[in-house]
Amino acid sequence: MRQKTCLALAKLVEIANFNFDVKRFSGNYSPTKVSKRELPSDEAIATWRDKITNSQWQWCFGMLATYGLRPHEVFHLDLEQFPRQAGVLRVMEGKTGERRVWPLHPESVEYWQLMDVKVPGCTGRNNKELGQRVS
Repeated sequence: MRQKTCLALAKLVEIANFNFDVKRFSGNYSPTKVSKRELPSDEAIATWRDKITNSQWQWCFGMLATYGLRPHEVFHLDLEQFPRQAGVLRVMEGKTGERRVWPLHPESVEYWQLMDVKVPGCTGRNNKELGQRVS
C-alpha cells in the first residue's frame, strides 16, 4: 500500500512540477531481505494446545491452529452452521474482510472437537485489543 501511495504521489509531484523526493518514503522491500521464520511443528502446536487448561482458550487455540486465523477473527466467525461442508468456516470480518477459510488439517476439527463451540469470554473495543488479549 505504501508503494502504491508513493507511486501516485510521485506522479502528482511530477505533474505539479514540485521538487519533492517521494522515494525516501516508499520503503525498501525485496524478497531477498525477508528473514526466514521459524514455525513450530504440528507436534509442538498439538503439545502446547494440550497444555492449556481452560477449555475455551483451548478451543480458541485449536481454531487458530486449524484455520490459520488471526487472533481477533475468533470473535468474528459465523458459527451457526459450523462445521459446514468439509469444515469450511466463514470469517465475518477482520483485516481482510469477510471470507471463507478451510482447515489446514481437516482431521483437527474432529480430533480437537472444535465443533463443540466454546468462544472465550473476551472483550475489546476493536480488533487490535481483541487480538492482544488472545495473544
